[in-house]
Amino acid sequence: MNPRRRILDAVIEIAVREGYDHTCVDRTCSAAKVPPPVFDEHFESIQDCFLQASDELIGQLELAVLKPLYEEAPWPERIRRGLQRLLAVISEHPDRARFTMIECPRVGEGKGKGEDEGEKRGGEGEGEGEGALGALDRSGALDRSGALGTEGVRAGSGGRHGVCGEH
Repeated sequence: MNPRRRILDAVIEIAVREGYDHTCVDRTCSAAKVPPPVFDEHFESIQDCFLQASDELIGQLELAVLKPLYEEAPWPERIRRGLQRLLAVISEHPDRARFTMIECPRVGEGKGKGEDEGEKRGGEGEGEGEGALGALDRSGALDRSGALGTEGVRAGSGGRHGVCGEH
C-alpha cells in the first residue's frame, strides 16, 4: 500500500478510536509506519490530511448514493432507493461514517487567532470554534442544556502538525 493511503487510513483509525483532539502528525505517522517528512510530501497539515480523507470518503458515499437516483423509476422511488443506499453504507461502515460526520467537522476547533487560515477550515462560520456539529458531544448526542459537551473535547490542534492530547 502506498504511503499516502497508509496515512489516510491511519488518520481515520486514530480519529475514530480517540477523536480529532487526540490525532496529530506524530501519532498518524507512527500508525502508518512512515516518517514525518513523508507526511509532509502529501499533506500541508493534520487538518489537510483530515479534509483529504473526508473528501475521499464522501466521494465514495456520493457514488454509492447517486447511482439509484439515475435508475428508471418514478422520482419518489429513486429518492427512496438513494436514501436506503445511504443508510446501508452508513451501517456497513460505521467508522467511516463517524469520521466524516462527527470528527471531520471538528477540524479547526480551538484554533487561536493569527494561525494559518488554511488550518481554520471546517469550523469557519459555525460559531465560536464549535465546528459544523455545534451542540453535539463526542457520543453524537445533545447535552442536557442543548449546548456542546466540551469536557475533554478542546485539547487543541495547535500548529501545523496539531497537538496530541494525553490519555
